[in-house]
Amino acid sequence: MRNPSERHLKHFILAIILMAFSSGLSAETLFTCGESSGWSYNFSGGMVPDSKIGFQKDGISGAKTSVVVTQENGFDILFIDAMGKIKSAVAQGAKVAPLSNGDNGIISLLMIYPAELIEIYSYDINRKKLLLTQHKYDGIIARKASMFESDCS
Repeated sequence: MRNPSERHLKHFILAIILMAFSSGLSAETLFTCGESSGWSYNFSGGMVPDSKIGFQKDGISGAKTSVVVTQENGFDILFIDAMGKIKSAVAQGAKVAPLSNGDNGIISLLMIYPAELIEIYSYDINRKKLLLTQHKYDGIIARKASMFESDCS
């Protein structure tokens, strides 16, 4: 179990990064969401044992995800992953593109790490909920399709 002060420190660092994006690069935070829960379908292969193949309850505890718009009207997804590391999707080589601009009450973004991962972030503006669908297909650790829900602010 992670030390609570360590978790708070990582959230504080994420807030500093977001402020840096907001002030130095004229970025705007669209939404920030907490840990997620949901289901995954694990395919065989990688490091998945036979007992974990199929549907499993899943989630990302301690996670924090923020979607920002940069001054060039590009998008980035900043997050604290399950290992407690702060990451920028764009800095890691991901492509992030809008699918829905919010006119229908939902902001949707497509994030692609070529040959590795596809995610669709669908944010319900009125309920402040994020639905994340994720498809990992790199095969090194796990191949799975997931659907997670998170509360947001």
